[in-house]
Amino acid sequence: MVKKITAFNLLLLLALVLPATAPAQTYRIFKGDTINRTDVKGLKQGVWRRYYPSDNLFSETYFKNGKPVSSTKTWYESGKLQAELVYTADGKTGRLTSYHKNGKVKAVGKYINQQKDSTWNYYFENDTLSAVETYKNGVKEGVWKIYYPSGILSEQTTWLHDKKNGPYKSYFSDGKIKMEAVYANDTFAGPVQLYYMNGKPLTTGNYMNGVKQGNWIYWNDNGAKDSTEVWKAGILLNTIR
Repeated sequence: MVKKITAFNLLLLLALVLPATAPAQTYRIFKGDTINRTDVKGLKQGVWRRYYPSDNLFSETYFKNGKPVSSTKTWYESGKLQAELVYTADGKTGRLTSYHKNGKVKAVGKYINQQKDSTWNYYFENDTLSAVETYKNGVKEGVWKIYYPSGILSEQTTWLHDKKNGPYKSYFSDGKIKMEAVYANDTFAGPVQLYYMNGKPLTTGNYMNGVKQGNWIYWNDNGAKDSTEVWKAGILLNTIR
């Protein structure tokens, strides 16, 4: 069986790795077809295919002078389409669509120079949106969202320069707010608020450099204050009840 890896790494493995040396033209004959050919310069030419141990087709890419043209396709061993990466004429940009085994769309996105770029959408097998990601030249940028299978928003994170920076929110499955916080360089910074499912506050506090700082207040689910913790640089100094 073929080892399961991410769609992009899988497609690059099949389509974009050039041989280190190629002193002469090479090719394979499989089921009467000439495949996997390199020219005297070591550049891939024509159709390149790979197969499962069962001889079922796993992938197919067409090359011209070492660059993929048209598209790269992969299939599940059952024969159903797994993913298709369609290239622009210069081979620098590719638009990927991957599929669940039931044929439903799993992910849609764009690569530029082998890096994720712009908006990527992911889907559950029932066609509902499962996640939205945004990239710039392979770097995480903008607001990322994760959804429950019901379509209700589960989590929202803000990214800047490949790190969590900015507001963060998470939600219960009914859509009510669960947590509000702020990130700075991948760590919590500033105020944080947690809630019960009934909407009442559970905890309020503050982070500084990723650790608790100052007063942290806790409530019962009926809205009554339960206790207060006093923190300094991540060290608990006192608990007041």
